Amino acid sequence: VVIVTVDSGSPSLSSNNSLLVRVADINDNPPVFPQAVFQLAIAENNSIGDPVATVLASDADDGRNAEIAYSLEAAAAGLFSIEPAKGAIIANVVLDREQTPRYEFRVVS
Repeated sequence: VVIVTVDSGSPSLSSNNSLLVRVADINDNPPVFPQAVFQLAIAENNSIGDPVATVLASDADDGRNAEIAYSLEAAAAGLFSIEPAKGAIIANVVLDREQTPRYEFRVVS
């Protein structure tokens, strides 16, 4: 935006200056996963600490407002963990299909 000032003298004199308006981002967009449900298979008798999957969400905000931290809801407590900055899910136990054939839990971003 250019600002122009003019005086009432004769002859009138003027001056101009620029005004830069920068619109700051607010945190108005939630993180979004590319799909609502992830399904995968992992072999039983894994090693503790083996990677299970990596989930990634995106956020349409800018800067710090777009930084995403991942966590797991209580249903996964003790069984799986997640790297908060990267979304990598890790097995904390040896999985046994005969004992528990399916796990279901939520990842929060």
